[in-house]
Amino acid sequence: MTDLAEGGQQVLEHNGTNILLCRVQGVIHAVSAFCTHQGACLQGGRVRGTTISCPLHGARFDLLTGRVLGGLNYPPLTVYAVVDQDGEIQLSAQRADPTPPRA
Repeated sequence: MTDLAEGGQQVLEHNGTNILLCRVQGVIHAVSAFCTHQGACLQGGRVRGTTISCPLHGARFDLLTGRVLGGLNYPPLTVYAVVDQDGEIQLSAQRADPTPPRA
């Protein structure tokens, strides 16, 4: 999976769940592959920084937290931890914690 190009996107199935991988500034992010609004696949959506837009209706999600942006009231995307194990990208069995630590 290390061959995912900068700006690249790929959907893969992991334990029966479709997950979208996006490489942004050298970091691979993993989120649920479908928009929580109407279930459209997010692959091919525009990525700006760590934000992805749904190609169907334009809902925007933060790839770091899964949260919907722009005041919309959709559920967040599930965010998965990504581990680089000796050049091989693996998804952690644990979902990433979408809540940033408090100072």
